[in-house]
Amino acid sequence: MSSRKKKSSQVTASSGPSSDAGATPQSSPRAAVPRRVWVFAGLDVLFATIYIGVTRLAHSADGRFEALTVIMGLAVLAAGVGIAVRRPWGWWTSLAGCGVVLLGALTLSVLLAMSIGFLWAAYGSLGKGAAMMCLIFVALIVECYVLLPAFQLAWLLSPAGRRIAGVPERK
Repeated sequence: MSSRKKKSSQVTASSGPSSDAGATPQSSPRAAVPRRVWVFAGLDVLFATIYIGVTRLAHSADGRFEALTVIMGLAVLAAGVGIAVRRPWGWWTSLAGCGVVLLGALTLSVLLAMSIGFLWAAYGSLGKGAAMMCLIFVALIVECYVLLPAFQLAWLLSPAGRRIAGVPERK
């Protein structure tokens, strides 16, 4: 192998394209913390604050909505702490937190879809208008509850997310 090819293969091996744009090569794997970790952790804390703050504004007759929102807020907070510690137990905690939020959003969406069907069938034109409002709420649920945990879960399951947490990659 010529020296030119050898040098080019060394450069590619050491500075090849990283799957995480914020990673910087350093001597220890714990020292290189990509910005994505802090962005996800910060967004998780922000969303947890918003979720728990929503319980002060939105009330339900029996309190189940408030309880579900607080549970989802605590799950997002656990996901943020889990991703910030960059340890295998934190990776599992973050996976569980994201899963709880996605499951809660799915439950809330299914309940609203059932309400849409009832309103549409039972109340005629007025029910169709109320059903359209419920559809708007389903779209808001997707934006507020689903997108952040879905993107975070996709990154956590990627090789870069596993590497940052010290979890072995799947074969």
